[in-house]
Amino acid sequence: MSSDQAKEPYGFTPDGRTFLYSVVRAATLQDIWRVEVDGHEPAVVLQTPFIDARPRISPDGRWLAYYSSESGRPEIFVTSFPNRQGKWQVSTAGGNFPRWRRDGREIFYLAPDNSLMAVDVNSTGPTLEVGSARRLFELRARQFPVAGQSGYAYDVSPDGHRILVNALLEEANEVPITVVANWPTLLEPD
Repeated sequence: MSSDQAKEPYGFTPDGRTFLYSVVRAATLQDIWRVEVDGHEPAVVLQTPFIDARPRISPDGRWLAYYSSESGRPEIFVTSFPNRQGKWQVSTAGGNFPRWRRDGREIFYLAPDNSLMAVDVNSTGPTLEVGSARRLFELRARQFPVAGQSGYAYDVSPDGHRILVNALLEEANEVPITVVANWPTLLEPD
């Protein structure tokens, strides 16, 4: 699977048989690909004229959440996996870096204003039911991943009740300065 195209890894499907990644290409910007661990050739999962990236498979392996720029700004969408039947928009005012709760009943994402958002989803039937987005809390701007960074700045516990955020420590604005006058006299023996 060697090529000169930039690739960003995103992980395995729940059964461990398929690995998802995105490929950066001039013609289609960024696409979602998969490769089976049993040696099959890589295959396109989603390829459009827009940025399609950061794929996350639902815990039951039936749904693909991803980021797309098709609306002119980053948004979170979900489609069925692997056949891509139907498409549902999860975010309504921009979104990036989707994550599923372990039971598949909630999707988390980062909004453009650095708020961590949560959306209830019901995926028990053949279609997806998407609830309204709820703001959980705001991350400090320095916590939000920078452009070109593929890593996530947060993770969610399996029950969805705890969130770990990659945060920088606050820097003190004032650093105390100690001035010692006539310091050579301190070196003289008594």
